[in-house]
Amino acid sequence: MNRVKPTTFYGKHLGPTLKAALEELIEKPHYEQVQIYEELALSRAIAAKALAISSAALENGLNANTAIAVAKDALNHVRDMVVAASRIETSAADKISISVLDLFITQILRIIKKACEDHDAIYIAEIIESQVREHVKLPQPGDHGISGTVLTPDITAKEMDASIFGKDPE
Repeated sequence: MNRVKPTTFYGKHLGPTLKAALEELIEKPHYEQVQIYEELALSRAIAAKALAISSAALENGLNANTAIAVAKDALNHVRDMVVAASRIETSAADKISISVLDLFITQILRIIKKACEDHDAIYIAEIIESQVREHVKLPQPGDHGISGTVLTPDITAKEMDASIFGKDPE
C-alpha cells in the first residue's frame, strides 16, 4: 500500500541525495517503515565492531577512551532497540493473523473431509466446506472495505499481519 509522497518537515533541509533516499523510504508500506528487526540486527553488528575496536585498543595499551565511548553508545543503542522490539512482540503476542486464521479453518475442513470420506459422508463434508467458505468472511488482499479493528481502524489486515510477522503475508 503505497502512500502519496508527503511533504516532510526535514525535506526542505536535505540535499538531493538524502532527499531522494527519504522519498524512497516514505514510499515503502507502513509495516516496512515500522519494522525494527533489520535495524536491530544492523545495530548489533555495528556494536560488535565497536567492541572489537575497543578491545584491540585496550590490549595494545592505547588510550581507548574514545573507542570505549563509541562501544558504550553502540551497546546503549542496541539495548534501546531490544526494548522497542520487546514492546512490539508483547503488543502482538495475543493477536492471530488473517493468514493463520485461514490456515486453521482450512485444516479443520480437511479433517472434516477426511473423517467423512471413510463413511460415505463426503457429501456432508462438502456442504460444510461450502457453508464455511460462504459465510465465514476473512479479509482478502485488496479488500479496501475491511480495515483494521476498532482499536486500529487505519491499519489494513495485511498491514497487521506484516506488523506481527515482519513481512508481507502474500
